[in-house]
Amino acid sequence: MTWVDPESQDTGELITAAIWNQDVVANTQWLRDNLPGEKSCWVYNSSNISWPTAYDTLVTFNSESWDTDSFHSVASNTDRLTAPQDGLYLVGAMLHFNQPDNFQVKVLKNGSTQVGVGTGGGATNWGGFIAIIVDMAQDDYVIVKGRHEEGSTRSMVASGSYGIAAFMVLIGAKPT
Repeated sequence: MTWVDPESQDTGELITAAIWNQDVVANTQWLRDNLPGEKSCWVYNSSNISWPTAYDTLVTFNSESWDTDSFHSVASNTDRLTAPQDGLYLVGAMLHFNQPDNFQVKVLKNGSTQVGVGTGGGATNWGGFIAIIVDMAQDDYVIVKGRHEEGSTRSMVASGSYGIAAFMVLIGAKPT
């Protein structure tokens, strides 16, 4: 469904059911469907994930704090957050590590196109976060990968609903 600019009506002109349905009903539904924050999910992994060095490690999520519109499945493709409709989405991911590291947190659209990367690290950095806006069509999806090059396997550490976690929120329709 798309927004349709209502037509001006003159005083005394009959408003037909077709005009009402297009100008009022359909546009009200469009507004509701594209209301920022109405559709969202927060997912996390309740188990640690082994994180080998010099390798993009796919992050999976086995739990949900909430999921309003089937963005995620805990049964299949647990690495994906899928857009339920066309729109702009705020996508974020956070990873907590078992020791300080230099790292990257990557977000990839449809499994292959990198749309964002967060970097950081050092002697006191135990985690990372990224938040980006992604233009997505219905059924497009994002995945999260982590990478470090510290020479030995590390762990991404589960810590309730925020140690290994991601979110996706519909923030509205793409501006035209």
